[in-house]
Amino acid sequence: MRHSNKLLFLTFLFFTSGYCQNLITNPDFDTGILGWADYGNASTTTSWNGQDGALSNGSLEISDTINNGGVVRAYWETAIPVVSGEKYYAQVMSKVIGSSEAQAGYLWIDWLDENQNYVGHYSTLNLWGVFDSWEPILGVLTVPDGMKYARFHVGLATNDTGSPNPSTVLFDDIVFIEDLIFSNSFEEIVAP
Repeated sequence: MRHSNKLLFLTFLFFTSGYCQNLITNPDFDTGILGWADYGNASTTTSWNGQDGALSNGSLEISDTINNGGVVRAYWETAIPVVSGEKYYAQVMSKVIGSSEAQAGYLWIDWLDENQNYVGHYSTLNLWGVFDSWEPILGVLTVPDGMKYARFHVGLATNDTGSPNPSTVLFDDIVFIEDLIFSNSFEEIVAP
């Protein structure tokens, strides 16, 4: 199943590359993580990993030592203008480090109002239980009524182990585009 998702994703990118623009301007982390910031957790480290095991070096690494069963995140600092009611394709490649305490990679989007305030609308996609290989987290998200901006996050989830050992997930090749062609090709996630 995972290989068919990769093939579908590559086909999607091939056909849409001429029509859609990625709304994240540093999606590949080839030389750094400019534009990305910690979400405010003192225990979380967001850094650039130049030796990430992929053919093209460079990924965003998130590591945390709390392991309390929660999710920690890093976010794209620029709020992204979106169109209320429209569908957007979101995808990130993630690699959960199996020797760490991490259990899942997350893609998280906060939907913001016209003043770029968070008013309770969000969407999440995740991948649980797959370790030490690059895997896509992907889906089509519908912008809730009245929302005008998106705040794009990536993060990791842990079990409630209480261990002080780090939880680590790598992220790369982020895509966030308006879904103009295959609006019904992927599972649709509607914000609560």
